Amino acid sequence: MSSECAYLDYWSKRFGPVASADYGSYTLTVTFEDGAEEVYRWQLGAATVVPVSNIAVEVRNDGSALVTWTGTHQAPITTR
Repeated sequence: MSSECAYLDYWSKRFGPVASADYGSYTLTVTFEDGAEEVYRWQLGAATVVPVSNIAVEVRNDGSALVTWTGTHQAPITTR
């Protein structure tokens, strides 16, 4: 990887079924061709999952989307 390249600032890992061994510290180290390194650390803990229903997505003319649902924690999320 070159330090002149563009990359997306995220890391993705598919865990499959969640197990307690999945929780803890994660480190991602990116080493560039010129020897420069960037280190990203993240602490992953257990999350409470609340079931929802009536999920609706409204895609707007400006490219944004409004996602709504019915559940214990109802909060609209708008994203582009």
